Amino acid sequence: YSTVTEGNSLSLLSSVLDTQVRTFSFTYPSSLGLISWSSTPINSVNTKGDKTEIITGTPQAERINMSIGSNITYRFKISKNLLNSSEEILLSDIKLPLNNSYQHIVIESYSPEPDRAYRDADNNYILQYSLAPLSSMDIEIEGYILMNKTQYTKPLIIDIPTSNLWKINNISLAKQINKYLENSGLKLPETFSSISQLQSNDEKEILYTSIYKYVINVLKPNTDTIGSLLGSERLGGEEVLLKQDICTSEDYSDALIALLRYYDIPSRLVLGYITNISNYHPEGIYHHWVEYYDEVQKDWLILDPFLEDYSNISLLKREMQDHIAIIYRYTNPNLPKLPFFSPEELKIELIDEEIELKHSVESYFSLEPYTISNPYLSGSIITKNTGNTILDNFLIVESNPNLSDYIDYIENNTETILLPGQTHNIKFNIPASAILDDMFASLNIESGTYAIEKEYVEYNLETLKDYKALNILSKAISILFFIFLNIAVYYVIKNNKQRK
Repeated sequence: YSTVTEGNSLSLLSSVLDTQVRTFSFTYPSSLGLISWSSTPINSVNTKGDKTEIITGTPQAERINMSIGSNITYRFKISKNLLNSSEEILLSDIKLPLNNSYQHIVIESYSPEPDRAYRDADNNYILQYSLAPLSSMDIEIEGYILMNKTQYTKPLIIDIPTSNLWKINNISLAKQINKYLENSGLKLPETFSSISQLQSNDEKEILYTSIYKYVINVLKPNTDTIGSLLGSERLGGEEVLLKQDICTSEDYSDALIALLRYYDIPSRLVLGYITNISNYHPEGIYHHWVEYYDEVQKDWLILDPFLEDYSNISLLKREMQDHIAIIYRYTNPNLPKLPFFSPEELKIELIDEEIELKHSVESYFSLEPYTISNPYLSGSIITKNTGNTILDNFLIVESNPNLSDYIDYIENNTETILLPGQTHNIKFNIPASAILDDMFASLNIESGTYAIEKEYVEYNLETLKDYKALNILSKAISILFFIFLNIAVYYVIKNNKQRK
């Protein structure tokens, strides 16, 4: 059949009533660009002249959704009423969608201004509001989520925290898993316990794949819990694997993380939202899945064993542009909590328009007036977010003088994040004697996994030099005055002795 489409998003009928469809292909003008995402895996792409033919795998739903020439973009809106029914001041948090290597956040507006905006130990974005006793506050935040894969540049977190929910202690279970790995083609020594013992990338890929498939093979999805983050009592990864019962997405994730960490593979639980563009569910749903650090690809990758088991669609190593990460749990399997409880509090919808991601800052020195009586020069480097995304890391990499020696670490909070329009102050106190030339500093500023080019700031200290010269003259005058005073005292004493 033929169809006319508008925009970059396609939704193509891929089923025939009472008939099993085995293959699906379609042709479109090559001038539209390449397919950037497909809800069904693409088997081949053939371009001939001004036409491009796409052949997909077996369709699993009534329609196949695709995006041509541009990446998937969502619009999100947070509408949350914060209530304090106590007679004491209450601190309440709002979590924003994450910035990572596959999704990037644009903030269009936010109201009111948070009392504090920071990033926790697991890189979650948290806005904190202070509520007066017996009061309420309406929070409105709007923006976009750009599903655009970029290179992961952050250093890997080496330390893997210990948690009973994500720990394998049962020896027979460990032997059973190692036996499964051997049957999958990975010959392991009896002392094998860490991915660091594997020498080749092929062996590491077998380990990743086999652990993932083991979880899918031994567990069964509880279809009654789809779309809900509230399941049965949380048993932990080991108990889930031993019981091998029907499980929630959280159970699948706990089991997978326990196995990955058993072999020293960094992994974390993700609480997020799956949109309906892949046809897994008529509406968008809240969901649990896993991210692990792949040493071969040098990036954090998504694993969703529950969804693969439920949909019977292979999802391993696929770009899942329907998975929107909201919360990471790496250090604590129970915190932070998801703050949204109804569809009205967080709305996410697919849009068919290009949104530009702008990383830009303005930085400058701000110095307090210098006085001769004060031996220190106090001031700060002020950085303003003039872009439309979130800035979350500010590091001085080079400066004159070395500002790292004079930074006020009590007042300078390294967890601070900047929303568009906000400013961040890096405060310092420098001995005036340490300033021998004009001041400058070079800053590294980051937004998620994106590093902004070094921001350079400088300050001409002619005024300070005049003050220092005046200070030297003042000291010289003081010394001369002291000498003359001593001479005068000497002659007074001498004259008194002569009179006597």
